[in-house]
Amino acid sequence: MKKILIVMSAAAGLAFAGCRPQNPDVPAVREFIRDNWHTTVQHCTADTATLIGLPYPYTVPTAGAMFREMYYWDTFFTNEGLVRDGHPELAKGNTDNLLYMVRRFGKVYNGSRTYYEARSQTPYLSMMVDRIYRQTGDKQWLADAYETLKEEYGFWMRERLTPTGLNRYGSSASDALVDEFLVTGGKRLGTDLFDKGYTLSLIHISEPTRLRRISYAVFCLKKKKTKK
Repeated sequence: MKKILIVMSAAAGLAFAGCRPQNPDVPAVREFIRDNWHTTVQHCTADTATLIGLPYPYTVPTAGAMFREMYYWDTFFTNEGLVRDGHPELAKGNTDNLLYMVRRFGKVYNGSRTYYEARSQTPYLSMMVDRIYRQTGDKQWLADAYETLKEEYGFWMRERLTPTGLNRYGSSASDALVDEFLVTGGKRLGTDLFDKGYTLSLIHISEPTRLRRISYAVFCLKKKKTKK
């Protein structure tokens, strides 16, 4: 059975590779990424205003002026690129910073800002730890990380567990923040959702509001029930 699965996986990979579109812009994009890793590196060890201090240099998701803090699941994909492009030390620093957040807060925030405290993102930290261990082979580091991962797992089993036993996205955002999303959504749609009797059933907020703008959220828009 194992041999059959290996052959099937290899065949599927070859078939996919043959169907992959050859976009002429890909080499230029790859070159831009390789040339700009250094512009994404930040290092702030002390808490400053809303920014959470982290012990190691870390990468942020853009080379521009916005999003200059560290983000959780963005960093998983960033680490894959860093390792591929020969920057394993930055990938390890990113991972150590996320482990630090778990040790300090009991979980990884959406990002390294205090206003992200109520929000969570996909828990990819265990996969980041696996990637770093496969690069370094450091068993003591892995043992220490494992103890921290158990703490993060505890958060997801306590705070993000459904009655079915499966985990879910979630948010402990205040009613005021949820209402702000409703106001912002109404403005984007050119209407007043409050006036039309709508409310939000929030599933997950990934980013906070910034000057009454949002990056994205997952929610259910529903009509308020009227009393007869």
